[in-house]
Amino acid sequence: MTAPIFEDYALGKKTLSDSKIYLFSWRKKLLALPAYHWLLMVFLLVLIPHLSVLPMWLTGWTTLMIVLQVPIVKSGLSRLTSGRLKRIFNPLKIFSLFVISFFVWINFNQSFSVEFTVGLLLAVFSAKICEFYNRRDGYILLNLSLFILATAFLLRQDIGVVLIGLPVFFATLIGFIALNDKDEQTPTKRLNTLGLLVLPALPLLVVLFVFFPRIPPLWSLPISGDKAETGVSETMSPGDFSNLSRSSELAFRVEFLNTPPSRFDMYWRGLVYESFDGATWRMNDELMQVYSPRHETTPPHWAQIKQGGFYDYRVILEPTQQYWLFALDYPIPYDENYMYLTNSFTLQSLMDVTKQLSYTVHSYPDAVIGKVLDANQRQINLEIPEGNPQSQQFAQKMYEQSGHDPEKYVQNIQTYIQAQGFKYTLSPPRLHNHRIDEFLFDTKAGFCEHYASSFTFLMRAAGIPARVVGGYQGGELGADGKSWEVRQMDAHAWSEIWLENKGWVRIDPTAFIAPDRIENGMNNTTQKSADELFGNDIKGKWYYQQFRLFKMFNRYSDQISYYWQKQIVGFNQDKQKNALSKWFNIHNIQEQFIVLITLLGGLILLFVFWVMQKRKKRYHPLDLPLMLLSKKLTKVNPVLAKATSEPYLSWLDRVGKEILDKKTIQEVQGLYRQYRYGQHKANQQTIKKMNQLTKEILNSFHQKY
Repeated sequence: MTAPIFEDYALGKKTLSDSKIYLFSWRKKLLALPAYHWLLMVFLLVLIPHLSVLPMWLTGWTTLMIVLQVPIVKSGLSRLTSGRLKRIFNPLKIFSLFVISFFVWINFNQSFSVEFTVGLLLAVFSAKICEFYNRRDGYILLNLSLFILATAFLLRQDIGVVLIGLPVFFATLIGFIALNDKDEQTPTKRLNTLGLLVLPALPLLVVLFVFFPRIPPLWSLPISGDKAETGVSETMSPGDFSNLSRSSELAFRVEFLNTPPSRFDMYWRGLVYESFDGATWRMNDELMQVYSPRHETTPPHWAQIKQGGFYDYRVILEPTQQYWLFALDYPIPYDENYMYLTNSFTLQSLMDVTKQLSYTVHSYPDAVIGKVLDANQRQINLEIPEGNPQSQQFAQKMYEQSGHDPEKYVQNIQTYIQAQGFKYTLSPPRLHNHRIDEFLFDTKAGFCEHYASSFTFLMRAAGIPARVVGGYQGGELGADGKSWEVRQMDAHAWSEIWLENKGWVRIDPTAFIAPDRIENGMNNTTQKSADELFGNDIKGKWYYQQFRLFKMFNRYSDQISYYWQKQIVGFNQDKQKNALSKWFNIHNIQEQFIVLITLLGGLILLFVFWVMQKRKKRYHPLDLPLMLLSKKLTKVNPVLAKATSEPYLSWLDRVGKEILDKKTIQEVQGLYRQYRYGQHKANQQTIKKMNQLTKEILNSFHQKY
């Protein structure tokens, strides 16, 4: 039986072959797959980078279309339709092209986004798979596969996409190679060809990356917000932050451009909650005012806080699908076109953060904010819902005992919490109707949101304006010893109270009962007090072991991702300019272009030279003396020249007829047979003897002519 050709598989005519592929190892078996099978595998692989982004039904439909192209399946369908596969695939093609495209449009809320574009491309891809009948269709589908793979980098630019995308890219290249090798099933040749394609491209890639001018994007496409959100949300309820603190996922990374603050002072401000319904704290947009450096040259009076020292730093924020950003107290945007400052001194982005975002901030820790509190602000920050009567009575009584002095009142609340056996835990008891009362006087066990919520309530009940701030606290120094890693476990909530002539003042009630959490960070706290935080039962120990394992894995993976983001993805115009100036003494765009063109020209010349060397005919050592003899004899008598296709032994027979010294000719022929076609390798002595014999032949001709 002869091996089936590509079209046999594509038309479902044959499914068996007499291939010798079974003689190979499993790696070579994989590489030696017939081109048709290899292409089906590539079609499946290009879907992998999109599994976490695109809806499962779309991926499933595309996978089904690929499965229907498997030779065995296709052969069965061919028999059912009497060899007319188009009867089945034509309706599926139309369905994929129009119906699936419509569902993609509906799925992404009728909005034009990157995900919608990728989904539409997959719909076209699945429709084209239904026309997979010959090699030409294979070429088209492979090109579509490259486009689909490239779109993964539009959605995400992290190192994970690269680690998945590169093997898929190489597999796609092997698909092109397989289409051209006519199903010869030669795994070594396919790998060699892949090396010839990839290796020469690497120097070109490096040169273009370093020297090609970085051009900012001329357009951008929105990315939908259907992915997982950050841990800090626009509402806060008991249990929200404690659940986050079981996660070691990276929230953001910080690079300080001057001396960093202590971990104790690292309060990463994100959201301010001013409305409380008894169970949930929410943002209040009625009070919000914004300032954007992009639109206003002079900041409003409330944003003029530049006083004392400041922290200068860059934040690399992970995708959150939300618009709020994080910064230390109290931030001022630094020449950013896509962010603005609120009068609560939180930073917000103009668009949802759908991919890693880098921004620079100045923070003034000694600034006074909200020195003047208008009537509306005072009213909202004093509102308390009905309920929790015990807490209200307690607050009023304690405030009277403090002489109506807010600062002394805060101290007395701190003393009460420290003296009543309160407990800091990730597994607090459930609270019911009067949550503040139950926490303060019954359970006395909770996480940061419990303490911040209850403390703020007690302040308001005493007539002191107060609010809750949500964000992160602390962080860990990265493996590089320079950057700080802030993870979801560092999610934190604290309070701010308003004092006359002092404005809004930060008070962290968690520090009353768990100062180690603030001073040493959540990471160290979990290691020292694992039983207390996670629980001493089997479930708690399981959570802790799981937490440690994921924390270690995330730490190393995030460090790698950080370097990738900083050195590769973050290699922008400014970094390129600094690098070229430092490494190559290039200071303007003209010099940059000259170096770029010179290096590209040099690489092209090297490549051409390398190709010519590869194509250059390699001669046997005994061929060279005979070639030289042919050239010299041609000068004596042109008839004696060796023809291009003429074997050397036949040519020597023809030359021997022109001279009397037949013995020398025979000796040359014998030597040539022995070392050219025999098992012996020609050494220097053999080559020397061949050169000597050719000289004798040439002398004979000189004597004759």
